[in-house]
Amino acid sequence: MCAGAPRVAESRRHRDHHHHHDDDDDDGSRRSPPAGNKQQRTQKLFVFGDDFADTGNGASDPDLGYNSREWRYPFGMSDTAHARRPSGRFSDGLVQSDFMAKIMGRREAPPPYTYDDWADGIDAAGLNFAVGESGALDTPAGVTRLGKQVQQLRRLLKDGRVERRDLRDSVALVAYSGNDYAYADDDVRRRGFDSCTSSISLLLSSN
Repeated sequence: MCAGAPRVAESRRHRDHHHHHDDDDDDGSRRSPPAGNKQQRTQKLFVFGDDFADTGNGASDPDLGYNSREWRYPFGMSDTAHARRPSGRFSDGLVQSDFMAKIMGRREAPPPYTYDDWADGIDAAGLNFAVGESGALDTPAGVTRLGKQVQQLRRLLKDGRVERRDLRDSVALVAYSGNDYAYADDDVRRRGFDSCTSSISLLLSSN
């Protein structure tokens, strides 16, 4: 694990963010929700995890170099939904959270947690807490691990920015690609990965 500049940005309320409203067509016009889809469209999606689901929670400062790479080419080069521009996704296109949102009838994943302070309540689509390079155990400096992502949601609940009814019929996506194994130190390697696997499984189930 290497120390470095913070990876997670502060609130991006005023930052240019390529976020679409669910009822917008590609030309910006409003469209009516499909008939018979009312229940599906009321569901919120809450996303936790790592690179496979992050849609912009990482800092975008170019001075961070490698630690903000998801905001630069070639990321986003195939993403027509965001004008083929980087959008904070660790992909040339969409990520797991986008595909889950599409299954739920949305255009894309809910906005990232750091996009706003959510003082007026969260987005109707839900909220994305996933951060690239995250894991269940230790993470690089400035990267929010899975347990703390869950705590961020609990804090919003406590502050009243997320209501209990927001959780009713909601869907939670936990994307885990195994970063913990990449961060494993020499001691873990000597003892074998079985003990590491047990710890990770326990943490994932408890969160």
